[in-house]
Parts: sequence; C-alpha cells; structure tokens
Amino acid sequence: MKNFKLSRYLTMTAVATVLLAATTFTSCEKDSTTPSAAPPTDAELAVAAQAATGISKTAATLHGSYDSTYSEYIADTGFDYRKSGETSWVKVWLGSSAATFEHTLAELVKNSDYEFRALVKRSDGTVVESSPALTFTTAQNLYDSPFIIEGVAAGTEAVVTFIDATTQNITVDREITAQLPVKMIYSISSPAFSGGDILIGRMSDETIRLSFGGGSLKFRVNGNKRLINTYAELAMINASEDDLAYSYLQESALDLLGSEDVTAHGLERRNWLPIGVDYMNSFTGNYDGGKKEISNLYVNRESEDYIGLFGSSVGTLGNICVVSGLVNGNNYVGGICGFNYEGIITSCANAAQVSGALHSGGVCGFSNYHGTIALCRNTGQVSGTDNRVGGVCGYNSISVISECYNAGQVSGTGKNNIGGICGENGSGSILTSCHNTGPVEGEESVAGICGLNTGGMVNSSRNDGAVSGAMYVGGVCGFNLSSATVTACYNTGDVSGDDVTGGVLVGGVCGFNNQESTLSDSYNTAQVIGKSNVGGVCGLNTNSTVTANYWLKYSTGPENGIGAPPSDTEAAPFGASSWPTTWTLYSGSAPDPISGPFWKSLGQWSDGGTTDGINSTFPKLWWEE
Repeated sequence: MKNFKLSRYLTMTAVATVLLAATTFTSCEKDSTTPSAAPPTDAELAVAAQAATGISKTAATLHGSYDSTYSEYIADTGFDYRKSGETSWVKVWLGSSAATFEHTLAELVKNSDYEFRALVKRSDGTVVESSPALTFTTAQNLYDSPFIIEGVAAGTEAVVTFIDATTQNITVDREITAQLPVKMIYSISSPAFSGGDILIGRMSDETIRLSFGGGSLKFRVNGNKRLINTYAELAMINASEDDLAYSYLQESALDLLGSEDVTAHGLERRNWLPIGVDYMNSFTGNYDGGKKEISNLYVNRESEDYIGLFGSSVGTLGNICVVSGLVNGNNYVGGICGFNYEGIITSCANAAQVSGALHSGGVCGFSNYHGTIALCRNTGQVSGTDNRVGGVCGYNSISVISECYNAGQVSGTGKNNIGGICGENGSGSILTSCHNTGPVEGEESVAGICGLNTGGMVNSSRNDGAVSGAMYVGGVCGFNLSSATVTACYNTGDVSGDDVTGGVLVGGVCGFNNQESTLSDSYNTAQVIGKSNVGGVCGLNTNSTVTANYWLKYSTGPENGIGAPPSDTEAAPFGASSWPTTWTLYSGSAPDPISGPFWKSLGQWSDGGTTDGINSTFPKLWWEE
C-alpha cells in the first residue's frame, strides 16, 4: 500500500503590459477623454469568501475575490480568521490587489472549527469584509483507508466534496490514506471518472470502497451478492433489467443527501429516484439492507406513482432501515416500497414522513397478490389525500401482514379506509399479530388496526392509539364486511366519532360488522364516544355474528356492548362473573396465523378504581411480554 499524499496545485498568472505612446504637441487642446468612474460602494466591490480547500489537521487554504472592475481602487487583499469561540481576529495581508486571491494557513489546531472572511483594502485605507464568515473544520486523525479505489491508475487526481461544500484534493493510488475532517462526504470527482461525480453519502472516518472499469463505476461482488456502500452504487441498481434482478448486500450506513442543509451550502439536494420506477420495471432481486441505517431519504415526486426507496418490487426486501427523510408521491407510496407484488418485505423499518394520494403506507403503499410484509415497523408520520392509508400498508390485497408495528401518526382527513396498521385489508388477505400505538384520523372506515376489512382476516392484534372519524369508527376495525373476520384482538385507545360530521357506527373494537362477517374473542377497555349506533364493542351488527367479546363499561359512554341493535349478549361488560374464561390459550411455538389459538393469558378481574374493573389484569396475546 502506498501512502496517500495530498496534492494542491496553485496556479497564479500575472500579466502586466504597459504601452506608452509619445506624441509631440504643438498646442494644448481640451481633454476629451472620459474621467474615471467614482470609487465603488461596498456592495459594488462584492467582496466574497469561497469555501476552504486542502484542509488537513493543521492547514487549510482560504479563497477570496472581489469585482475586478474596480481593481484600480484596491491597495491590498487578504483574510482574517479565528478559532471558533475566540473574540479576536488574526489578519493576513497578501500585498496584492489581484481580484481573486488565496492564502494557506498553517499551524492550526487539529479537530477544530475556524471562521474566516475575505478582506479588501481600498487605496484610502478603508477595509471591506466579506459577510457572512465561512467556516471549516481541521482534520482529527490520520485514517488508515478512507478510500480504497480499484481500477484507477496510480497518481490520478481527485477532489472530495463534503456536505458543507468544502473540498479536499487527493491523489488516487488504489489504497489511500488521507487526513480528512470528520464529516459527511457528498461526492468524489476526477477527470478519470467518465460518469462524472460519484455521490458518496458516507462519513469520512469510514472505509469507502469503489471499483472502476473503463473509467466507470462498477459493482463490487462478494460471492453471489453485489455490495453497496455508497449512494452511487445504490442508485446503479436501476441501470438495467439485469441489475434489478441481482442480490445485493448493504455494507454500511448511507446518507442519501436529501437533507435541507445540503442546499444551504449550495449543493444539490438529491431527489431519490425509486429503485424499480414502475411495475413494468420492478425490482426482481434480493436486497439485504444489513440493518444499516439509511438517512435523509428525499423522494419528492408528487405527480408520480410507485414512490419509495423502492418504487415497485416483486423481489425480496429485508433488513432495510430508513431512519429519516421525506417521501411524497401520488399513488402507491411507501417509505420502504411503493408497490409490492408477490414480493416479500421483512424486518424493515421506516421513520421517514410519507405522504401520497391513493394507497399510502409507512412501509408499503400497496401489497398485492401473495405479497408478504412481516416483522416491519413504522414510526414516521403517514398521510393521504385519497383512500387507503395505513401506518404499515395502505392496501393489503390477497396478501399477508404479520408481526408489524406502527407508532406514527396516520391521517387521511376527509378520506376513507384509514388504519394504524392497514388502510384496507382485502378479500383473501390476512393481518395478524400487529400492534399500533399511533393516533389515527380519517372520515369513514377508520380504526387503530384496519380501517376496512372486506373479506379478509384480522386477528391477534392490539391497538393503543387514539382513533377518530365520522362513520364506521373502531378501535381495531372500522368496517368489517363481506364474510370478514376479526378474532382475538383488543383495544385500549380512546375511540371517538366526530359529532359534527357524523359520529355514527362507532365501536370499541369494530364500528360496523356487516354481511355475514364475524367478530369474536375480542375486547375493549377504552372510552367510546359517538352520536348514534355506539357500542362498547361494536357500533352496529347486521346479518353477522358477534361472539364472546367483552368491554369495560364507563359511567359515561355507550350503554351496551353492541349499539344497534342494542345488546350485551356476546358483547358483555367485564365483571367478576363476566370474564373470557372460554377463550383458548396457545402453547408452544407461534400459533397458526389463521386458526390460532392466540391468547397467552386471560388475566383476572379486580374491583375498585374510578371505573369499576379498571385495575383488572386483562388478557394478553401470544406475542406480548
């Protein structure tokens, strides 16, 4: 390995040509030439400092300029600088009036922040300073191999650009040792790179590996997996149909350069192009995120469909962790994936804010036709301007959602089918063993777990988030219809129907149970508020079955477990002699996701408290501690 040597090339050219013409005058004539312009104002001088370069542990090169039109009025140029926190400035005069100027500072303190300004001294001695002061940070340590670059000739010059727009020149010799400040690298560029700047999105104190062929960046491979450790490599997955079909492993945390701070330094805020831009160009391979963080994901494509880190996938996505960002699109919008068709999304997490129109979810917008979403979690805010909005998935159709969690706020104000886990669970779909703690707000078919369950199964799930809507509002399911089932679920989050816009068909577990559907072995312990057809368990039950459900009765709130027709039969208030002792307990490994049994313990009644029974130990599901 050769040691990397910093190289800085300074080019200064000074050309002065004086042409003197001697003429013999026989008489004096009035001077007809235009007199010199008035001295420039400070604004006209346009004194500016540019980002420092060549930053090492103890040195940095400062750059400044002014409008060359006024050079005849300038006596000197220079800089003043100080270590951050100090009150006095150190001035350096260069003895030159050149309109562009630079100076290298030495004997600086490592790992320290400095401020500097460009100075221009007029002929009358007054000084004009650039504003505001710019900053740079000296390097902390000498890192063994910040870059390992293959396929580029030794001695190739390159420029590293940091997230704050400061730069540093390096010389490539495959394995590079460089003094670099500890901050995010935005890109690396070189005339030897035929594809232009290589976006990095990595901290400078980490090993960054790149491979080139014919001047172009190419994938590195380990066994049957391509390796991802930069923004550029992740973006290359979209390059071709073959690339979309490979297996990938993410080696390191990535910053996708979508922070607003990027533009503050004059760099481009990167608007991520989803991997698999639409269904016809879906990702078909396997992406293992390695549980490495992806931060500052920014996808702002409001009029486009298939939006997320991945747009459309029929492959396998696993261990992906989006920890921050903003994802905004039209239809099929998700933090991890917009559209999942027959694919698998497992052990993924999203904390980015997600907003869309139809089919918007924290993890996935639309999971369709034998798709699977398992062991995923969302903590980001999710909102939709159209129907089917969910904390984990907007629409689950002929697919499975299992063991997922949402803590993000979910809203579809004025819209339908809004759920803490899933906006709509379609026919042939299963939603099992999920947990929501985020608040949920919508218009119709609004619930803590599933807004609309039409012919699907919802079981073994728990809601703790507050739920509010106008019609078909439930702690677990808003509207359960078409032979749908809700089994072994419970709610502890307050449920309210908006009295202004409706407030009808509101239930502690289910708002409306209809069309030969089943609600069984479930309970509610939270307040339920509505205008009409309000029940502690179910707001309205029509041509359907309600079996072995319970609720905690408050002094204010519904009078019956089922609001209409009013009844406590099979939806009984908890009490010393009214307890779910007939529910079946599971034992051994995880229960069958369809048949169960799902209950881990049944708890026991306890008198006392402001509400009778509030201090009871209530039943727990198999997956709870």
